Amino acid sequence: MSVEIRPADVSEIDDVIALNRMNLPENYPPQFFYEILSQFPKTFIVAKHGLQTVGYIMIRVEKTLSVLKWVNRAHVISVTVHKAFRRQGIGRRLMLIACNNAYSEYKATEVYLEVRVTNALL
Repeated sequence: MSVEIRPADVSEIDDVIALNRMNLPENYPPQFFYEILSQFPKTFIVAKHGLQTVGYIMIRVEKTLSVLKWVNRAHVISVTVHKAFRRQGIGRRLMLIACNNAYSEYKATEVYLEVRVTNALL
């Protein structure tokens, strides 16, 4: 299956929200998605199979203190892939592209992702 990975467009937010609600317990208000896309368009990435949004990653960059110096840290807010498209490397590609963009576009030198202990291996 051919899947295109690219920055999200505002017209795709409803699809991203639907995928988020289908796959994840965190359901942010719609405005949150629009704000992240507006502030960090290079790290809000979608995976498309034709017109279908089959995955996305949302990263914001935060200035924080790390080992006694200020750094830009990429915070992976959310990442998911539609169940029918898993085990194809799409999540890996989303992470690589978004993290590379966080570095090149926003000078992020660290990345973090919070994971729930209830996450199941699928």
